[in-house]
Amino acid sequence: MFRRAAHGLGIAIDNAARAVYRKALGLRIPAARIRLADIEADRDFCAQRLEDACADVDYWRGQLDCAEKALQQAEWEHSRLLHGLDRSPR
Repeated sequence: MFRRAAHGLGIAIDNAARAVYRKALGLRIPAARIRLADIEADRDFCAQRLEDACADVDYWRGQLDCAEKALQQAEWEHSRLLHGLDRSPR
């Protein structure tokens, strides 16, 4: 019987505390925690996307450098062949 009364008193205290929190603070504390968690998740997402983008930039810069070197080599060979053909007797 004492357990039941103590349990009832504990529930009444919890309900009173919740009512005071709602009256004094509203739902701002849980909402602020949710907002904070959302902002942290957004920041982490942005940081991951930035890291991925930087890795992509490095990869494509390397690809561009290789393509430019290959283009220079092909232009040089083309020019050499053209000048060699111009010099050859017909």
